[in-house]
Amino acid sequence: MPRATREPEEIRSIKEEILEAATDLICTEGFDAFSMRKLGDRLGMTAANIYNYYANKSELYLDIQTRGFLLLNGSFAVVLERTSDPVERLVGFAWAYVDFGLKHKDYYDVMLGRNTPKYSDYVGTALEPVARHEKETAVAVIDLVERVISDAIDQRDLRMPFSARVYAIRLWSNLHGLVSLMHTRVLQEVTDDAQEIIDAIVDEIRQTLLRQ
Repeated sequence: MPRATREPEEIRSIKEEILEAATDLICTEGFDAFSMRKLGDRLGMTAANIYNYYANKSELYLDIQTRGFLLLNGSFAVVLERTSDPVERLVGFAWAYVDFGLKHKDYYDVMLGRNTPKYSDYVGTALEPVARHEKETAVAVIDLVERVISDAIDQRDLRMPFSARVYAIRLWSNLHGLVSLMHTRVLQEVTDDAQEIIDAIVDEIRQTLLRQ
């Protein structure tokens, strides 16, 4: 008898299970060492069965990236709903970013902690549309931060020494460094109160903007 067609909800559930296991494996063994066979062993599935859901490990990786940035963007959307003040939105973004990085360590590691393939590596391949979607999802996050910074400049007549884009990337770099220090437990080694350091750095973001 032919196999019954799976319901969309069941397919989504299976893909979610595959993604979670794949994220853990990539973080543990690295992208190059990751394989569908290892993933199948982890899940108790055959590699052939996984191919029913994902064409190859690159498509899996891109889906992990996309979902991670969608989660982060969702956290930022909550901040946008909570306040209309652009400075408070930026502070909220900072808290949301750190919270995301610490609560979703595996996703964060795949998204921003490893030298894995980027969109340019897929140009001209069958996965170019999938990679483009992943890139657009990621860039939407930094674009949102830039727009809020521009709003802060306009509404509060701030005198920034550089463009909103540069400030957004500077802010991102600072927060990424903070999350990375927490992930590697370096911050915990140099201070007895890591949360106090995080609080101070995020508050400095507010004070820096208000001083402009």
